Amino acid sequence: AIGWKEGARRVVVVATDAGYHIAGEGRLAGIIQPNDGMCHLAKGRFYTAGLVQDYPSVGLLKQVLERYTVLPIFAVTQGASQQYTALSEQLPGSSVLPLSKNSSNIVLILKSELERLASITNLTALPHDGVKITADVVCPVGDPVYGLHGLPLCNNMAVSLTANFTVRLTGGTCKEMENMKPITMRVLGFGDVNITVVPVCDCGCESEVTVNSPDCGNGLYNESC
Repeated sequence: AIGWKEGARRVVVVATDAGYHIAGEGRLAGIIQPNDGMCHLAKGRFYTAGLVQDYPSVGLLKQVLERYTVLPIFAVTQGASQQYTALSEQLPGSSVLPLSKNSSNIVLILKSELERLASITNLTALPHDGVKITADVVCPVGDPVYGLHGLPLCNNMAVSLTANFTVRLTGGTCKEMENMKPITMRVLGFGDVNITVVPVCDCGCESEVTVNSPDCGNGLYNESC
């Protein structure tokens, strides 16, 4: 499997002069099983499900990239540029770079793009049923941009600069929040913060009643929370 060190900015580079396959094309070879979005690599980095599962859909690819906060870079020649630009518009955080026919400029364009990505500080968190996640940020340079899932990012960041994020979690109903998994929030390059949300669906003080409380109508009423 592909691996990254803890807290690293996760980037996958695809360099090609050809288009890409889409879900449904596997039927031409008699493959009808949908892609499961899982990793099927043997020890030699050989993909083992090529004759078993169909190609992934763009929607599935988007889900997997968002789940693992991976940023895809497509370095493509002019003939494939239009197709990958359309794909990139459906994959937040992705980019398309112009690759020369002999790939002689690949180091230059990747260096420039990685420097651009390194200057971005952004907050990521996958949506959770039962909790709405919103955030704001004060950027040291310029105004924030709102990207993936409506969460903010700052451009033109440097080592000496600080961005201050304010995160808000708005809970839904207790039923919606039952058995909710921890929320993982990440600022790329700075590691993860796991937030466990425990809903309080009743008040323990409801059973404590002060009969004829002097604080309630001079003792005419009972007091409870």
